[in-house]
Amino acid sequence: MKKFQFRLDAVLKYKKILKDKQLAQYNKALQGYREIEDKITAIDDKQEEVYHTMIQKAQEGFNLLDHQSKEIFGQKLQHERNTETVRLAKRQKLVQVEQKKLVQYSRDEKGLEIMKENALEDYKKELLQEEIKEIDDLVSTRFRVNEY
Repeated sequence: MKKFQFRLDAVLKYKKILKDKQLAQYNKALQGYREIEDKITAIDDKQEEVYHTMIQKAQEGFNLLDHQSKEIFGQKLQHERNTETVRLAKRQKLVQVEQKKLVQYSRDEKGLEIMKENALEDYKKELLQEEIKEIDDLVSTRFRVNEY
């Protein structure tokens, strides 16, 4: 009997390539998401630092010009944080879309792998049936030879 060959092997390989490509896109989107999160965290840290500086300066003595500049800088940071929060929401939607695509590609690949496993099991059963038939033929031939 000839060697086992899955007829949809080329399709399976193609699906694996698509899944790997989608995994790379998902990881890229996730990395962008994390970068924006880190940027927001850095902005929050900077805002807290400015706030503590303002409190410290107020305790040392009130300087209106310094206070106004810190206030303006704080507003700029808040605006920057709001912008990054919007970007984060958009990036999160992109990550979700990429994740859904990845899940679909994984399902497609898994379905083909299951089909391949089933085809291999069928092949093994056919091979076993052929071996049993050959053994039966051999036993019958020996029995006939021993009769004569």
